[in-house]
Amino acid sequence: LIAGGTITTATPSLSGNAVTVTGGSLTSVTKATSVAAQNIAVNVPSQPLGGYETDLTGEPISVQSHVFRVNYSSGAASSNLLTSVSLYNANGAVVAGPVDASAVAGGSTQTVTFSDTVTYAIGKHTYTLKGKVPSGIANGATYAVTATTMASRTGQTTGNTIPAPTLGFVMNTMTVKA
Repeated sequence: LIAGGTITTATPSLSGNAVTVTGGSLTSVTKATSVAAQNIAVNVPSQPLGGYETDLTGEPISVQSHVFRVNYSSGAASSNLLTSVSLYNANGAVVAGPVDASAVAGGSTQTVTFSDTVTYAIGKHTYTLKGKVPSGIANGATYAVTATTMASRTGQTTGNTIPAPTLGFVMNTMTVKA
């Protein structure tokens, strides 16, 4: 700095506010009551299979894998597999899938596994599973979907691993009406 013809030096000083960055939290993941139990058709794409609601705080969270268990009320799962199952957001956009279900050995259970990364936004949001029920399903048979895994959860701002949410809830049951 020049002051009255002489050169002087000054040490810069900054003062500011302390900022705390908190990580995201999957406050809750629960059955979506807005995706009601209903009748579904056979051999028609995009039939509702169930829904869940997320409630996030802090930051958007990306989940790299989702696994859902599907209980079928009538017959072996291996001959009654759901196909073209996708996960939709509240705006009706596909966020994961489509994938086909796979049978769990020796029973009426099948699993739907998505390996697509889904980014969940802050706040409450509803997601719906939809798929195609195979022809030949017994009239009155039911599908009940359970959320079992949301793996590799990462905060989009902090990059931190987010603790696993409590899952295991059963979504509303869908009834096949041929």
